[in-house]
Amino acid sequence: ATPEALAFLVDALTLSGRKKKKGISAADVWIQKFQSSGQELTAKVYAARASADVISGDFEQVEARMQQMEAVGLEMDEDALTVMLLAYGYAK
Repeated sequence: ATPEALAFLVDALTLSGRKKKKGISAADVWIQKFQSSGQELTAKVYAARASADVISGDFEQVEARMQQMEAVGLEMDEDALTVMLLAYGYAK
């Protein structure tokens, strides 16, 4: 699997409608499996995982995820920036 494929899968799972909590849990499992295989996450994966937080208006969680991303040495890309801006737009 590639980081791009993982980002696509995580985004789909976290936004999976009525079963969102199950989708988020499944996304987290896939992320852990990916990391356990020795592969590194990309900014796109972090942004995809934050998409459910964006929709729920939890900008603080999105900020925390972006800080985690930066802590492992990844810089904010256009996907991460978009997620941050949308999080502020949906903030409650």
